[in-house]
Amino acid sequence: MHMTQKFISSGASRKAVQAKNGAMAHMSHDLRTPLNVIIGFAGLMLDEVPGPINQEQRQCLNDILSSARRLLELINGILDPSDGKDDKEG
Repeated sequence: MHMTQKFISSGASRKAVQAKNGAMAHMSHDLRTPLNVIIGFAGLMLDEVPGPINQEQRQCLNDILSSARRLLELINGILDPSDGKDDKEG
């Protein structure tokens, strides 16, 4: 019976890991996709692709761009913690 319990526990553990990985992938997509759109659109606006912008608009777009990039860095650090560990351990 002990071996059966280990097998059931192992299966439940594997399912829990799969569920966690699926949730993290979904969360990653849900957070990163809109941020990347904001970053891309702000960049297009700064490049004046849709048309000219004034200095005040340029400053606002730069603020949006830097804030969105910082938020993306934070999200990447939370969702991909292994990326930062390698640098600190080495």
